[in-house]
Amino acid sequence: MNEKWFLRKHEDGSTFGPVQFEQITRWAAAAQIAPHDTLSSDGQTWIKAPMVPQLGMDWAGRVNERALLRADYARYVAGIYSARRNRRRNGRYQQL
Repeated sequence: MNEKWFLRKHEDGSTFGPVQFEQITRWAAAAQIAPHDTLSSDGQTWIKAPMVPQLGMDWAGRVNERALLRADYARYVAGIYSARRNRRRNGRYQQL
């Protein structure tokens, strides 16, 4: 793939390029390309970055609501234990 490529960022629509495809793969490996960013080899036709198999962005997927709730609950519980631990360390342990 010696063609010149363009990267369009989803957040603000800024476009980078033209650059060699090797530069695109380096950006993807460094997590500088998000799943909603788009790529083009001609500046006219744009595709979402995960649709280009050479980038190896198949990690991009959906997170379901139940998983998010479990993660929020885990952070909540961790925060309670962390607060209790800090109070014990500071000699000001109080029951929550």
